[in-house]
Amino acid sequence: MSTIKDVANRAGVSISTVSYALSGKRSISAEVRQKIHQAIEELDFTPSAQGRGLRDRKSRMIGIAYPIQPPMFEMIGAEFLGEAAAIINNANLGLSLFTQNVSPQQILNLFRNRTIDGIILMQVTRHDPRVEILRHSDFPFVCMGRCADTEGLTYVDYDAGEAVYLAIQHLYQLGHRTIGYLDLPQQERDVEIGYAMYAQKGLQQARVDFPICICQQETGSTFEDGRQTALSLLEENPQITAFVTLRGGIPIGVLRAVHGRGCSVPEDFSITGITTERDAEWSTPRLTSADIPLEEMGRISADLLLHKLQGTALAEQILLPARLIRRESTASPANPQDRLTKGK
Repeated sequence: MSTIKDVANRAGVSISTVSYALSGKRSISAEVRQKIHQAIEELDFTPSAQGRGLRDRKSRMIGIAYPIQPPMFEMIGAEFLGEAAAIINNANLGLSLFTQNVSPQQILNLFRNRTIDGIILMQVTRHDPRVEILRHSDFPFVCMGRCADTEGLTYVDYDAGEAVYLAIQHLYQLGHRTIGYLDLPQQERDVEIGYAMYAQKGLQQARVDFPICICQQETGSTFEDGRQTALSLLEENPQITAFVTLRGGIPIGVLRAVHGRGCSVPEDFSITGITTERDAEWSTPRLTSADIPLEEMGRISADLLLHKLQGTALAEQILLPARLIRRESTASPANPQDRLTKGK
C-alpha cells in the first residue's frame, strides 16, 4: 500500500508539500499540484479520512462507544454495528469502535483533539455520566437507549418493557397460569442499564394485570446458564408450563432442559421472550418472540448522527414499539398430569 512518502518521492517534492496539496492549507503552484496528482494516480494512493478532513478541521471519523461485555454484545453485536457501519461508510466517513469503558472526560478529549466528529453512545444507563457531560457541550452525539431525563437528547430505543408485557400476555391468553421467568442479572439493574430497567417495569405491570404465578430467577448469558436455570425453576416449581426469556442464547438452553426431561416444545412447554428475528427464525422450533429490530436501530442511530453533523437535525427521540411474532414455540398448555409423567 502506497504512503504519502511514496507520493512525495514520485513527484519529487517534500512530504509536507503533498500534505499541503491534499489539505489546501497552503497555496501550491499548478505545476507542482499536477505532479502530485499524477503520482497519486500512478501509485493508487488513497488519502486517509483524517487527511481529507484537515481542510475543514474535521477528523471525518465517527465513534461508537460500546464497552463489550459478553451478554450485551451477544444481544446487540454484529446486527446493530454492521448496519451503523454501512451507513457511516456510505457517507465516506471512518469508524472508530471504542470497546473499553470510556470516561466522560475521555469522550470530551476525543472531540477536542479532533479524533472524532460525532459519537453513538451504547449501553446507555438511566443516569449516564457520559450523557450528562455531553448534553452541556456542542459536540454531536446520539444515544442508543434512554436516560431518565431525556430532555434535549437524541436517541433511538426499543420498548423492552412492552416486549416483556406482550410475551407474558401472550402466554396468559393461551391459558398458561404458572410461568418461569429467566431474569437478567441483578448487576445489570444495579448499574441501571436501560434495557434491564425497562424490562423489569414490563414484568411488574404484567404481575398487576394478569392473575398468574410468575416464578422469577436470574440467569447468565450462555446456553448452559439457560439450561441450568430452567431445570432449577422446574425443580422448585413443577407446575410451570411456559418460560419467558430475555436474551438470545437463553432459549437454546431452555430447549435443551426441556428435551432432557423427555418433553418437547410447544407440546409440553411453551417458550417466548425477547430476541432477534435471526435467532428466532433459526431456532428449532422457531421461537415466538418480540423481535428486537437491531438493524433498524443501527441505521436510525447512524442517520440521526449524520444529520447532526450536517447541522440539520433537532433533538429526535425514537422509541420503536414492541411487536410479538408468534412462531412455533408456544401453544396452549398440555394436560398437567401427562407433562409431569414425561418429566419423571
